[in-house]
Amino acid sequence: MGRIANHNLPGPTSLDGDVRHPSGDQSLHGDEITLIDLMAYPLGGRYQILRQLNFGGFSHTFLAVDLHLPTHPRCVLKQFKAPEGQNPITQVIARHLFDHEAQILYELGSHPQIPTLLAHFEEDHEVYLAQEYIDGSRVCHQMELGKPWSETRVVLLLQEVLEILAFVHRHHVIHRDVKPSNLIRRHRDGKVVLIDFGAVKRLRPVEGEMATSEGADPAMAIGTRGYMPSEQRAGRPCFSSDVYAVGMMGIRALTGLRPHTLEKDATTQEIHWRPYAPEASSRLKDVIDQMVRRDYRDRYPTAQDALDALQQLPNGFSSSIAHLYQTWYRGVGGLVPSPVSTPGDTELVPTETADATAITLAQEDTALLPVESIPTPPTGSG
Repeated sequence: MGRIANHNLPGPTSLDGDVRHPSGDQSLHGDEITLIDLMAYPLGGRYQILRQLNFGGFSHTFLAVDLHLPTHPRCVLKQFKAPEGQNPITQVIARHLFDHEAQILYELGSHPQIPTLLAHFEEDHEVYLAQEYIDGSRVCHQMELGKPWSETRVVLLLQEVLEILAFVHRHHVIHRDVKPSNLIRRHRDGKVVLIDFGAVKRLRPVEGEMATSEGADPAMAIGTRGYMPSEQRAGRPCFSSDVYAVGMMGIRALTGLRPHTLEKDATTQEIHWRPYAPEASSRLKDVIDQMVRRDYRDRYPTAQDALDALQQLPNGFSSSIAHLYQTWYRGVGGLVPSPVSTPGDTELVPTETADATAITLAQEDTALLPVESIPTPPTGSG
């Protein structure tokens, strides 16, 4: 039996299995048979879909169970979806990115804060990735507009993300889509997990070289508005492009403002954000300023360099980030029962991770766009 075309998939399901419209509580009765068809039998002979988690970008994402393993553990199943309304070249690039995600996850999944790849297969002319399910809360749901974070909380987050990215960069890979909605704070231990490697790019292991990954089209750029620096929009990303994204995430947390709403200085073209974070120390502002410089050559070259700078701050931390985070959060927010605790075996987690947000839509959309013609910025930050 052939699988129904993926562009007919319905919106996310509720916990009770009803199909819901992504913008409200309206059932999509006309499309419900599509999800039922996908759930009719295990994909790849082992992955039984339970419900849809998300859709958009280049894939539909489902929560599934692995019937071949004891206890039938949950996993995430991603189905490739060719971008609708795009030219054939764009669709080919999107497919390349999907397949490339599998290769990179296979190489990087040994890191405890990167999802493990379980399988990459094709069935009935549809392509799938199966990967580890991360039970937790997306960081974007903890960054409320108009509610800045404390400096300690921001430094803890930035250091943890930079530690993961330092590992990624050592493997000559750029993530290209670091943002709050691609970070999940895991319920069981409070650690941040970096997800969605669908935009990754590999660089040749030559110092300073910004090379095109195999099979990619240099005429296309991928990323998210507000977190994508100019060289990335021009199709020339480098390690410091990820550093820029982490810095913009720090600015969002410190100011309570979305990055794309911030203006730039008329003279320097640098981001004008300091007045919106009056409680932050000047030393932290200086580090973040260097992370988000307009010219990539004026930024910290890699995530490790930015991490080293943060750890030199008076409130920088060099010991276990997860332990420090848990200690800090007990002091300001307390612990509550995990939403996935079993009866008689209640697990306490920080209240920050207690909302079950895995089935909600991401707030920021990743885009595959034609590169912009951006002049090479002058050397220097002025």
